[in-house]
Amino acid sequence: STHRKELVSTITRNKEIRIVIPFVGKHNFIACSQQIYEYDPARNKRINEREDLLDRCTDETNKYLLTLSPYFVRERDVRKQNFLLKSVICVERIGDLAKDVIKSLNVLIEDNKMFSDSALKELRITLDAVDEILDKTFDAFRYNNVEQMKKVEPLEEVIDDLIAQLNTRHVTRMTHNDCDVFLGIQFQNILTALENISDQCSDMAIYMIELVEKDIVGKEHEYIHKLHHSDDVLFKQNYKLNREKYFRRLLEVPVLTSDK
Repeated sequence: STHRKELVSTITRNKEIRIVIPFVGKHNFIACSQQIYEYDPARNKRINEREDLLDRCTDETNKYLLTLSPYFVRERDVRKQNFLLKSVICVERIGDLAKDVIKSLNVLIEDNKMFSDSALKELRITLDAVDEILDKTFDAFRYNNVEQMKKVEPLEEVIDDLIAQLNTRHVTRMTHNDCDVFLGIQFQNILTALENISDQCSDMAIYMIELVEKDIVGKEHEYIHKLHHSDDVLFKQNYKLNREKYFRRLLEVPVLTSDK
C-alpha cells in the first residue's frame, strides 16, 4: 500500500538523516579547525562545497519530513518528526557557525596576522572540547541513545566555563600589549562561534531527552537551570571529569609571552 511504501521510505531516510547530515557537519568543523593551524586556500573551497551540500540536505530533509505529516497520527510519531526537524536545523546551524570561524580566520590571513602562541594553544584546547561535544551529540543522535545525550550538557557547561576563562586571559593580554584590538576582535569572534556550536549540541540533547521525558517540553530552560543547580550525580560526575580534563591543559599554557 501507499502507506507501507511511505513507511519503508521513512525508515530509510531516517537512517540517512541520522548518518549523512551530521557526518558532513562534523567534517566541515574539523576542516575549519585545521585551517587555523595549517592554512590551505584549497581547503576553503572544499569547506564551501560541503556547506552548500549541508544546506541542500537540510532543505530536502525538511521538505520530506513535512510531506509525511498526514501519516503521523500518533503523538509519539509527531514528537519524533518535530525532533528530527529541529535537530537537522541544529546541524545546519553548526555548519554555519563553523564557517564563521573561517570568516574570522580569513580576515587575519588577508592582513597577514595570526594569534599569539598562547592564544593558539588556548584555541586548540577549546576546539578539542567542541570536537568532543560534537562527537557525543552526533553519536547519540545516530544511534538514538538518550543516555549518551545526557552527557552532552555537563560538557557544554565546561565549554562555557572554558570560554569565559579564555576571555579573561585575552583581556590580560590586551592590557599588557600582548595582543592588539584587531586580533582581539577575531579571537572573540571565533570563541563566540565555538560557544554557539556547543549551544546547538545542548539544544539537540534536550530535543532527544524530550522524547522520553515529555514533562520538560516547553520548559527547556527551566530543565537546564535545575540540572545545573541540582545534585544530579551523573551530571556532577561528568562535569567534574570534563572540567579537570580541559582546565588541566589550560593551566599549562602561559597567559603572556613574558610568562614563558
